[in-house]
Amino acid sequence: MNLDAYIGGLIGALVTYILTRGKEIAEKILNRYSRHKTALVKLEQIYCENLDIIYRNIDNANQLSKAIEDASKVGAIPLFFGKFHTIPYDKTVLADLTTLDFMNEVLSLNIDYARTNSDMDTVISMYEKLKPFLNKKENADPFLKDLERLRKFIEYLDNKTEEMLAKVQTLLKFKGPIIIRFTGLFMQKKAYSKKFGKLYPGVLQEVKNGRAEVIKESQKKLDELYRNSAPKVEK
Repeated sequence: MNLDAYIGGLIGALVTYILTRGKEIAEKILNRYSRHKTALVKLEQIYCENLDIIYRNIDNANQLSKAIEDASKVGAIPLFFGKFHTIPYDKTVLADLTTLDFMNEVLSLNIDYARTNSDMDTVISMYEKLKPFLNKKENADPFLKDLERLRKFIEYLDNKTEEMLAKVQTLLKFKGPIIIRFTGLFMQKKAYSKKFGKLYPGVLQEVKNGRAEVIKESQKKLDELYRNSAPKVEK
């Protein structure tokens, strides 16, 4: 057998193997990158929705507390017509994220969401059962203390969700060097990058400012609705 032909065949086979493996690796990298971005987009949507849900739950906790306080002062049965809203979360996105620190924070927040949903259900169940007895201050006070603990934890969730939304938006903005951006997606990174640390504070402030504006506009619409629905007094 001709040595040149043998070497040529060997080189050809090697090149074919390298190209085939290179294609497989490229497809895996692109798939990993796509899953990572999709997971971040899902989290962004969930956290945006949850900020509104959590805000309403804080308001409902305040309304329930006020109803019980006012009723217990005059010996009346408290009436509360609101409801706590379940805070959704997605467990499936965890495996698609590429930064371990961020994955742990998402998991921790999911656990807090689940705990809060359970606590809200418990509070409403207790209210329905104890409602006839909450007209007395000695019965109302312990319930109000539990309700206040729940309200404070929901407020903590509000701040944490706001921070996590900013982190998601920062990660969506961040683009590292090409080698890190692609090959780095094969492995999970433990910590946030230095660029993330520089971008995050500004994004968090943008989230806070944008949310404050939305709340302000919503309150204006509610005030206008109340004014329009108020009975007119004839002079």
